[in-house]
Amino acid sequence: MERVCRETGHDKVTLLGICEGWCVHDVLRRLASRQGENLVLTITPIDFHADRDDLDMHHGFLNVWTRSLDSADVDKLVDAYGGLPGEFMSSVFSLMTPMRSLTKYNLDLIDVVDDQAKLMNFLRMEKWLADRPAHPGEAAKQWLKDLYQDNKLVKGEFVLSGRRSIWHRIIGVGPQYVCAQ
Repeated sequence: MERVCRETGHDKVTLLGICEGWCVHDVLRRLASRQGENLVLTITPIDFHADRDDLDMHHGFLNVWTRSLDSADVDKLVDAYGGLPGEFMSSVFSLMTPMRSLTKYNLDLIDVVDDQAKLMNFLRMEKWLADRPAHPGEAAKQWLKDLYQDNKLVKGEFVLSGRRSIWHRIIGVGPQYVCAQ
């Protein structure tokens, strides 16, 4: 972040966090000890138990599945693979909407093939699903246990490298926004 500021002549950095990007921002802030960076989030999980009030069951599939595991099951899963493989998580995400996952290449693709913008969006999403990186072992355990199972981010209890996350200051969570002090 310091290099970006130095090379651009700006004193602040704006980061775009996709999905777990808030966690990267948290780590970068700690490493750089900087204040005032901006963070823009998209498709970012914050409240890992919000699905409990959602009538669409597939919206919380990943949450329900993760909460159904014992802590020891999480350890066994991650230890067996040495992490949480990206391919495994891609399969889990596909199971969130199984019929759509089964028909997307013969129904959804046909619907968008004549519209370049829609086709590119479809292909970008497929690339994102296929190129999902693995979660390293201990980080995967903390992600599954502390966030999905215990919802520590919203509770203000999430600890990263021995320090409470900056996200303990979250004051409002909604479907389109997250407001932090």
